[in-house]
Amino acid sequence: MTLKKVGFYILIMCFTLKINAQHPDKDSLQDILHGLQGEERLKKLNELEMKYLYQPKSLDYGNLLMEEAQKQNNYYYQYAALNIKIAYYRFFATDSLVYYAKMAEELTSKHKLYSELFLIRQMLVLNYLWKGYYNLGLNKAKEMYMEAKEINDPEALASAQLSMGDAYLAMERFSEAIDCFKEARNLLLLAKESQNPIRLLNCYTGIVTTYTEQGNLEAVWPYMDSLRNETLRVKLTCPDVNPVDYEITNLLCYASCYMAINHLTDAWATIEEIDKRLEEEPLPYYRLLLNEMKMHYFYLRQDYEKMWYYYGICYRFCSDNNFVKKLRTLLKFKAETLYKLRDYEESAQTYKQLQQHADSLNLAIHYYEIEQLRIDYELDKRENEIARQKTEIKLRFSFNLILGTLALFLLIAIGIIWTNLKSIQHKNFFLFNQIKELTQTKIELLAFKETLRIRTDPQLCAASEVYDGLYERVEEYMEMKKPYINSDYGRKNLIADMNTNEVYLSKAIRSAVNMSIQEYINSQRIEYAKTLLLQDMNQTIESVAMDAGFTTIRNFYRLFKETYGMSPSEFRNYVKKNLVGDKHNTADEQ
Repeated sequence: MTLKKVGFYILIMCFTLKINAQHPDKDSLQDILHGLQGEERLKKLNELEMKYLYQPKSLDYGNLLMEEAQKQNNYYYQYAALNIKIAYYRFFATDSLVYYAKMAEELTSKHKLYSELFLIRQMLVLNYLWKGYYNLGLNKAKEMYMEAKEINDPEALASAQLSMGDAYLAMERFSEAIDCFKEARNLLLLAKESQNPIRLLNCYTGIVTTYTEQGNLEAVWPYMDSLRNETLRVKLTCPDVNPVDYEITNLLCYASCYMAINHLTDAWATIEEIDKRLEEEPLPYYRLLLNEMKMHYFYLRQDYEKMWYYYGICYRFCSDNNFVKKLRTLLKFKAETLYKLRDYEESAQTYKQLQQHADSLNLAIHYYEIEQLRIDYELDKRENEIARQKTEIKLRFSFNLILGTLALFLLIAIGIIWTNLKSIQHKNFFLFNQIKELTQTKIELLAFKETLRIRTDPQLCAASEVYDGLYERVEEYMEMKKPYINSDYGRKNLIADMNTNEVYLSKAIRSAVNMSIQEYINSQRIEYAKTLLLQDMNQTIESVAMDAGFTTIRNFYRLFKETYGMSPSEFRNYVKKNLVGDKHNTADEQ
């Protein structure tokens, strides 16, 4: 078998860049990042992850870069971290690739980074093609092209054309692939302000690969010169890009062409140069392509022992990484080679194995088609849900507008009522005081009547004198000691202080002021709190309540309002207002 399909895999390898990172002087990450802040810190983490490109360690640095970029709200480096993960998973784990690609799509769509968005989708198409899902990859490329036409972005259109060219090349539709690659090249050449040398290099790589597989060697060599020139231009204009990837790709193309025209000496010299480059920078994917190139080389030299050796290396690598398309290519090569060597039985067995791979590939393609239908259904469902939510939002807005208007009128009405209530409350304060005075007079008359009854009864008279004496002791003790300012002071404490029992003390206080023991203690606290309110107008209500012995401000407010018919703050404001009014009246009289 000839070099068919080798070029296609060479083309796939040229889409992932490798940044030429300086090796840090210290191995400790903490020492490396010490003193770096802001974008300098992000840049250093990006260099570290690019240093270990394609290696598992790049994922660790990618996670650190993502965390730091999210803290700094830097979407450019968030995209860079996701791009590293996509580069790592692009051949091995389709699910992981799709997951991170979706995240990158959301990020680039949000910030309108169309060039980066289509580069991510280009990676997805290449992954589908590498796994052998040609129709799925072609459909995705066509979707990219339609979307790129809508936004009219030259680089996006070029990416879509490149993806379509890759799909047609994988399906061996060479003329259509050539048209797509040339159209992408023309788009990039016309759009000088957005010209990307790396994408141009990809265009020339696709053209060279397609002509090589087609067997049109006369058309290959002029584009080989263009490919070499573009590789040099990338080295000059993109100093951050490691040229090793593209130089190896260039050399692989040359080796394919040399073997196609049977210049085996030049081909082997080129293969040795590639081998030397890969020893300096171990890239497993290029190593696979190089081993496949060696397999074809020894096939042409009819050195079948070495050919089968490199075939085994390639087959094991593809089996371990589930490269279905590559496995089919290798099996087809094996079957055709065995047939030419007249080992018909083994050739037939290999063809059966190849058919099994084809059946499993068809099942996988069928699964992806079903998955695509499911995704389309979810998208339609989401669009319907969004439309329903928009309708609900409009209805809710109308309802809230009406409700807000009603609430505004209600607040105005409440404000008017509140103002009038305040006025009525101040006017009724005098009435409340008069009622209180009348009530107090009534209590005094009842007490006087009870006193007369007691004094006319000798037995009650003796008891009354005892109660009066006890109450006087309580009054004197309360006035001098003020034990009620202690919040823990209560009924039992007063009984103990008076050295009496609860029955005598209760009757003494009840006969004098018609209160229970606890009510009497609270009344003393209220009177003391009133004194504090008037002594210092700047003292807070909470402080007054605590100084008067109340445990909770709520209890203080309740008892004060029951006693004076208004809250402590209203009482203080009322007294302050009357004091000011009295001063003005006195000044007017003078």
